[in-house]
Amino acid sequence: MSADMHRGQRASRGNQANHALKAGYKGAADFFATQHKFFLLPGRHPYKTRMSIEQIHNYYERLVVDEVVRRVRDNSDVTADMVADMACVALNRLPPRYVRHDVDLVFYLTEVERHQNEVAMDTAITDSISLVLARNRLT
Repeated sequence: MSADMHRGQRASRGNQANHALKAGYKGAADFFATQHKFFLLPGRHPYKTRMSIEQIHNYYERLVVDEVVRRVRDNSDVTADMVADMACVALNRLPPRYVRHDVDLVFYLTEVERHQNEVAMDTAITDSISLVLARNRLT
């Protein structure tokens, strides 16, 4: 794409794909090569702007890790690796809930759904702690 192209001008689909490929984004290059409505402009690559993939996270990650740490922090037998295993097991038992901001999910949940999520999270954490502790006793 030429350096003299102004913001708002549309580039050909081939140029967009080449730009994405050069930037190291094969998936983006494939996407832009097959789409007609989206355009890459110089300095405006979707994965390099402030609104990027780093803003997206699983709603449960921080909540689960914090709760696992809170529950096992007084147990001197629990290592950092075990805490990580406990969090991973619990997260794998919960449905993924990807959000940009935690309030995005909480705002749209009913009181019943919120309670169901809390119960599911509590059960997943309790089970994961028991599982990891039991497996580490066997080794």
